[in-house]
Amino acid sequence: MKRLVATVRRDLKLLYRNGFFHAAAVVAGILILVLRALPPDFAAWLLPLALLGNFVTNGFYFAAGMMLLEKAERTLDVQFATPLRSAEYVGAKIVALSLLTLVETGVIVVASGHSRYLLLGLSTVALTAVLGQLGLLMVTRYRSINEFLMPSVLVMYAVMLPAVDLLGLWDSALLYFHPLYPPMVLLEAAFRPVSGLETVVALVLTAAWIAVGMAISQRVIGRFATTP
Repeated sequence: MKRLVATVRRDLKLLYRNGFFHAAAVVAGILILVLRALPPDFAAWLLPLALLGNFVTNGFYFAAGMMLLEKAERTLDVQFATPLRSAEYVGAKIVALSLLTLVETGVIVVASGHSRYLLLGLSTVALTAVLGQLGLLMVTRYRSINEFLMPSVLVMYAVMLPAVDLLGLWDSALLYFHPLYPPMVLLEAAFRPVSGLETVVALVLTAAWIAVGMAISQRVIGRFATTP
């Protein structure tokens, strides 16, 4: 636990030192201005989608960016030469990014509209965790942002498939087999009526997908992250 807490602190310092906090603040400010300028009904419909896009940035791209910075600074190899476990490395990244995203999301929602705050908090952490794990998994084989960026954009098309439900274009139980859909249901439930059964199923499957993601990411990162 002490290693995890220490690593979370180090990751928060890494985020602050490299301008991630400032970027999050700018994005939050822009979203607030845009949402408040829109008609209330349209802003209420758009808010979950805007937050989802923000989770992609904070979870997927920030997690990948943190690992790339550690590779560039040659601190990643040093970390894995210590008793720090892969699970603690991944967990610390998720905790640090979740804290940042919770604060940013809270500011956006308080300034822009109302929601069920417990479900909003759960969905924020869950989506940040799933996307953060995916970002870490994907970036392990890359050494620079230029190598990573184009493949990541292509992957995002598949990752964002469940957004068709938020857009009202497709509603199918098959979407639950996508790791992003269950936490996305929780996000939707924070703003719109969703049945109790659907919410419970989403909670259970969200926990399952995060556990699977943690098991896979800690193995892959421990094996490949430090290879040249």
